[in-house]
Amino acid sequence: MKLYFDQIPEGVSPADYPEGTEFVVDDAPMERDPVTFQLISRTKSPLVFPQDVE
Repeated sequence: MKLYFDQIPEGVSPADYPEGTEFVVDDAPMERDPVTFQLISRTKSPLVFPQDVE
């Protein structure tokens, strides 16, 4: 399974996940609204606990 680091709940370590779990850093630049030039917030990914990973 591939998880983004922002999907790891606070207080849980990546080492708590089963072997073979891949972790990805989302370092893509944030986009701006073409009209207002304000940053568009990213959609939040749901948190994934170690027991939820198969």
